[in-house]
Amino acid sequence: MQRHFRKSVWLAVASLVILSLSLGTLIAHEGRPVGDYNFVVGWLQEPSYEGALNAVSVTVTRLEEDAHASMQDESEGKEDTGGKQDSMTGMTGMAHDQRTPVEGLEGSIQVEVTFVPTGASETFDLLAVFGEPGHYVANLIPTASGVYEFRVFGSIEGLAIDETFASRGGGGGFDDIRSSAGLHFPEELPEIREIESGVRGALQTAQQAQDVALAAQEDAGNTLAIVALIVGIAGVVIAGIAFVAIAVLPALRRQ
Repeated sequence: MQRHFRKSVWLAVASLVILSLSLGTLIAHEGRPVGDYNFVVGWLQEPSYEGALNAVSVTVTRLEEDAHASMQDESEGKEDTGGKQDSMTGMTGMAHDQRTPVEGLEGSIQVEVTFVPTGASETFDLLAVFGEPGHYVANLIPTASGVYEFRVFGSIEGLAIDETFASRGGGGGFDDIRSSAGLHFPEELPEIREIESGVRGALQTAQQAQDVALAAQEDAGNTLAIVALIVGIAGVVIAGIAFVAIAVLPALRRQ
């Protein structure tokens, strides 16, 4: 009896752990109804760290009529409470096993990734994930920690799509990119910003050296040109003297 009770307790604890991990992953994405579809967007790997391979994750499912109405009611309720988004919306959106996944969107939608602190942005194609209908990713390595925005745009079955999702630091629902300092093992590696700064300094030094070399080359070229001019003038003078000596002086002597 006690053995059975202990086994039940362990199963319950394991279930709670798995559920908590799943909820952490679900809440770390942002779900949003768009027309007749539901979007769930975030980083593929969360927590997310700079310098580590990651991907923009976009899951698109088809909303049922009752689910659509329910999510619209929730959205109106959020507007009444000051426009704050329910942190569980991502979990609702992730339950796509109860909805029909939207497949074949490669080439129809793209994602523009923006690093908010600097405004740097780039557009990526979204690729279908094998074995996961309705799930699309854009692989990238985020190289700076901070707030990011994902703008998903294109069209689905004639419906124009243009939705922007922000990470938590920008008021959204998915993870900001975190610094990887303190996570390296067994050797602590320099952060990407330090490497970038060192490379930039080396390039500047090389450019300065190249400029000095070009200036010296130009100076050398000018010197050679002056020498050539002097030699040319001397040649003309010598030729003139020779002409006088050969042609003019004998004629004068005959007179």
